[in-house]
Amino acid sequence: MDKLTCIRTFIAVVEAGTFTSAAKSCGISKALVSKYVSALENDLNARLLQRTTRQVTITDSGALYYQRCKTLIQDLDDLDNSLKDAQENLRGLLKISAPVSFTEIKLMPVFQQFLIDHPLIRIQLDVSDHFVNLLDEQADIAIRIGQLEDSSLVMRKLTQIELILCASPDYLKIHGIPNHPDKLTEHTCFFDSNSRDEKRWSFMLDGRKHTVTPKCQLEINSARAIRELLVSHQGISMLPSFVIDKDIEEGRLVPLLETFQNPPLGVYAVYQHKKHLPAKIRLLIDTLADSFANE
Repeated sequence: MDKLTCIRTFIAVVEAGTFTSAAKSCGISKALVSKYVSALENDLNARLLQRTTRQVTITDSGALYYQRCKTLIQDLDDLDNSLKDAQENLRGLLKISAPVSFTEIKLMPVFQQFLIDHPLIRIQLDVSDHFVNLLDEQADIAIRIGQLEDSSLVMRKLTQIELILCASPDYLKIHGIPNHPDKLTEHTCFFDSNSRDEKRWSFMLDGRKHTVTPKCQLEINSARAIRELLVSHQGISMLPSFVIDKDIEEGRLVPLLETFQNPPLGVYAVYQHKKHLPAKIRLLIDTLADSFANE
């Protein structure tokens, strides 16, 4: 027999004053009310109610049990209601801003599964490598890579990426392998103009930041377009790891100057308010964090 049902029935008897009134409020028979209360008393090995033909009186043990159960049942009902409210709020539009290549390679599989799991939610995705103002664009969430400057925003780290200097083996056979960042000026380089470093590449040299301005024959605001140039043996570039990981693993590209590489860049979900965050926004952020944690 369900103990929670027995407890709820016992509470109803105490508050109604009689088995008959409790049966009406619970929508069950008087006999079933009596059966539930008796089962609870047998389980506790304690008399909770004194019955006579005219009235029901709560015992001292029953009064103590009632007070504790009343609080527990109220807390349980509040929890159930809060979760139901959250589920009911998992609907409507989510406006998201995110970088182009990172969205295409890493985020789209997560968004696709999220929409399958939550069919009442819609996503409006603004894909751009320019940082947007969440207030101006009315975005719910922005995915940002690298150092964040706006301290008024709340951020949650999702994962991290590396910027990897690389070239194809065929290019390196012809032009040689640079053994120092300063040697990059002797090579054909391609620069991702989405970078915030303004046509400079940074390296760590003897514990200090060392900046190089390579001779860039072509600038493109697309990491994936530059990747195509590299696998075609055209030159050297510094690209996010998620764009070229598979190429390095399969030998199409080779990492360079690994001992000079900078620390990884953080990837963050950024939003405006930490308190009273809508359930659908919090759910998507949690989903993104979980997806990267499982990689």
